Amino acid sequence: MGAALGDKVVVRCIARVEGGTVDAYLHRTAKDLPAQIGVLFAVEGEGDTAATAAHDVAVHVAAMAPNYLSREDVPADVPFNLGDVGAQADL
Repeated sequence: MGAALGDKVVVRCIARVEGGTVDAYLHRTAKDLPAQIGVLFAVEGEGDTAATAAHDVAVHVAAMAPNYLSREDVPADVPFNLGDVGAQADL
């Protein structure tokens, strides 16, 4: 499968997203540029409350720019909590 877009496209993660409500959030660094970060987030449930929750989480995930899709994807040598990260920093 391929397509000609005329731009360099880098896909970091691919996953199937299922749930009662799925939100798609595309983050742009400038209005005249295409989106640079995309997030799909699913929640169980439907309606305005579920849609708002899914969107709010999608925005926060984009802001955090995670390197992994799930905990199972994280290598064993990567710390899981801020205490471990702080212990490695020169503070």
